[in-house]
Amino acid sequence: MGAVAVEVVELRKSYGAVEAVRGISLSVAEGEVFALLGPNGAGKTTTVEILEGFRRRDSGRVSVLGFDPAKGDRKLKEQLGIVLQTSGVDPYLTVAETVDMFRGYYPNPRLRDEVLELVGLTEKADSRVTKLSGGQQRRLDVAIALAGDPRLLFLDEPTTGFDPSARRNAWEVIKGLAGLGKTIFWSRPGSRSPCRRAPPPRRPASAPRRWTAATASRPPTPCASSTS
Repeated sequence: MGAVAVEVVELRKSYGAVEAVRGISLSVAEGEVFALLGPNGAGKTTTVEILEGFRRRDSGRVSVLGFDPAKGDRKLKEQLGIVLQTSGVDPYLTVAETVDMFRGYYPNPRLRDEVLELVGLTEKADSRVTKLSGGQQRRLDVAIALAGDPRLLFLDEPTTGFDPSARRNAWEVIKGLAGLGKTIFWSRPGSRSPCRRAPPPRRPASAPRRWTAATASRPPTPCASSTS
């Protein structure tokens, strides 16, 4: 493994008496595609939000691109791209206008036309967001995350609700991003990655009726990409 993009050691987070994340440890190399797998309620989104700096952990050590995300360092935020489970953009802006708006938030944004080409929305550049299909809107979400040309991209269940065809198209977009050398941290429900059959999530012995920790799975090639 080359340079480490994300390192997590014994991460824990509780909401009252409920342990949402119980002792997760993982390491992700720069340029790697990493899938965090688990059933609904396993703590995947909580884990991702902690890594993004939106939620504070109870204990454990977290490093993202060499920063502690809990400190909210601007230099870290400038290097992150985030695709949330749901997003809200002005439905009456065009696709091009939406990407340009988010490009303006970053010091060294990626060219708009390159972003649209990467996500397959070049022909929709002048279409209003409200006219896009569900799959195209998720592609726009990825375009927004790429606007700042991030080193690390977080995808929180980006294909939830997709039909099989739309899901395959989304996977192709993700593979294309990996080809750029981006580090991709991807959370998704279930126990399979699109690259291989992943081991099922483990049920903690102390919680026989509830999943409290997600299983991490690192997909092999061709989906994994390494710059080392």
